Amino acid sequence: MKKLLALAHKLCESTCYVNGLEDILAWKGAVFTDYLLSVVGRMAGFAYLRFKKADPPCMVYWGASPKYLMKDLSKIIGFKETVIEGKSFRNTFRTLRESIDRGQPVVAGALDIYYLHYYPDLYQKRHMPIHYVLVVGYDDEE
Repeated sequence: MKKLLALAHKLCESTCYVNGLEDILAWKGAVFTDYLLSVVGRMAGFAYLRFKKADPPCMVYWGASPKYLMKDLSKIIGFKETVIEGKSFRNTFRTLRESIDRGQPVVAGALDIYYLHYYPDLYQKRHMPIHYVLVVGYDDEE
């Protein structure tokens, strides 16, 4: 089985954590200038990550923690955020599919760039669990 929602994607460098949200809001009729949601959501902060298996094991990223940024933005511009964390891939993927089946795109993250082939400079070279993607479909055969 497969399903694909038709959403346009606007790329704004270094803001993957709000790109998906902007795409969903544009799909619903809202339009925001590049970087506006990052600034409105208090982008001026940093995230400190520590993972024993990562190289390097401690990393600092400038920008807001998406966990708090999305909560703040949901109050400011009025959308409903649902957070699912700490679950197994099998349970999370089932929930993701159910959302797509209901016609609801999903912003998924934080993903480790180590496993993402479309970042060839980092793919299978460096763990960086800080990337977010907009999921608009699935294909069980692929």
